[in-house]
Amino acid sequence: MGVNRWLIATFVLLVGHSYGQDNRYVVFFRDKAGTPYSISSPSAFLSARALERRNKNQVPVTPEDLPVTPSYVDNLRNAGAAVLFTSRWFNAAIIQCPASLLPALLALPGVDRIEQVAHGVRPSGRASSAGRVQEVTDAQLAFHQLNEMHLDDVRGEGVYIAIFDSGFRGADTLAVFRHVFNEGRLPPGSVFNLVHGGTNVFAYDDHGTAVWSVIAGKKNGSYTGGAYESTFMLAVTEDISSEYRIEEYNWAVAAERADSAGVDVINTSLGYNTFDDPAMDYTPSAMDGNTAVISRAAFMAAQRGIVVVVSAGNEGSRSWQIITAPADARDILAVGNVNSSGIINPTSSTGPSADGRIKPDVAALGTGVAVVRGNGTIGFISGTSLAAPIATSLAAGLIQKFPGAKASDIVRAIKMGASQSGTPDNLIGYGIISYTGSRNQLQSMLAEPRLQVYPNPVTNGRISIISTNPAAIPAASFQVLLSTGQVIFSGTLEFTQQNPAASLSFNQLTAGLYFLRLAWPAGATVVKIMNP
Repeated sequence: MGVNRWLIATFVLLVGHSYGQDNRYVVFFRDKAGTPYSISSPSAFLSARALERRNKNQVPVTPEDLPVTPSYVDNLRNAGAAVLFTSRWFNAAIIQCPASLLPALLALPGVDRIEQVAHGVRPSGRASSAGRVQEVTDAQLAFHQLNEMHLDDVRGEGVYIAIFDSGFRGADTLAVFRHVFNEGRLPPGSVFNLVHGGTNVFAYDDHGTAVWSVIAGKKNGSYTGGAYESTFMLAVTEDISSEYRIEEYNWAVAAERADSAGVDVINTSLGYNTFDDPAMDYTPSAMDGNTAVISRAAFMAAQRGIVVVVSAGNEGSRSWQIITAPADARDILAVGNVNSSGIINPTSSTGPSADGRIKPDVAALGTGVAVVRGNGTIGFISGTSLAAPIATSLAAGLIQKFPGAKASDIVRAIKMGASQSGTPDNLIGYGIISYTGSRNQLQSMLAEPRLQVYPNPVTNGRISIISTNPAAIPAASFQVLLSTGQVIFSGTLEFTQQNPAASLSFNQLTAGLYFLRLAWPAGATVVKIMNP
């Protein structure tokens, strides 16, 4: 079996627990009927930065992006359930309640099914600690030419990075992160805890502290992270006291918040395959990008123009051996672990994905990586957890240097600029990443003549099609189609150096999803267009 679910349709499956015991569940809704939100007014639930990122990536706002119907959530609360948070992408609410309440919840309007995702109640928190740091980062920066990236005056400035982890213990007191706090690069609302509730993330565990240090650490003469001028979002999604599927939903909710806030890159050095309750376990055949909750959520984030960087997993020398979720997701970067000689660490999870795709996608230094621990001391840690933030630093640098590049351009350039892009394998994917290789690939890709569509969704009834090189693409044919494939209208667009943009009117069309097919002698593309 791949995924084990408790699909509670007409009655409650108790899974061997006391009928009165509080547990955590996901309540899935059938629809979003009665919602006060509309895709024609996305600013009510997406920030201006999020909409700007979507426009750049030509990503429409869809009904999947709408928040959960508020009345459905109110009904759960009124029935006696504690609502922890909601997920718009999965159209669900994560709740805490006794099993005896489930039949009443199933009878509520809009409720489709209920799935148990953790035993017991939400855990309480613990305290934090602090200390000092020492010098050690030059070699790991140079291994991927991140030192050259810094010499290019590229350190992640203006790039918004989200890190989802198990805790950032001590990070709020350490000098190595002080620049982030002093310069206001943890914006309001960017720090939250989905495991314990509230906004305290600077406790519980220092795994996130170590990961964040590889990206953000900066103390002159002591420690230098890869993209230390970036802006950050920090979220606790992983519960170190237990392992249940609720952590995947924690991650999904954090990703939705990152999307709404306009985050450019998500780093997650987490992986899931087996749980404390064996009924929740995945099997290797489930690592297909379509089964695990967190993998589906990672793909949704990537579809919305976010570069998603994840650790491949540390199962290489164990019986599981292969990647863990969400490393199996499509359109993301799963990062394997190599040592300073470029040799794969035996613990690094291998591929392929269950459906035969190359995994991991790339590799980075993950053996003996210098990190800052929660007590402020230096540590040398090994694992794909440390390889991922190095790749995240590279992605942030590329976004800063090439602000017009789409997320898919960044991912492709990192893969094509890696050490064995011509002969990828299922040990280190397309190879060891490098700044110079990725930069050169991206320069070449962006120099290729292409057509850009803006804005999307349609604004004021019109869209523009821009030729990035009118000499190479002086004209293009177009067709506007329904989702059924029916052509609504078509014609020819012309571009000149003086006027490289052409305009199309959608005023005569009803609201909905359309497809714009563009073709020119050297290429073609199809773009989803949302007409609000």
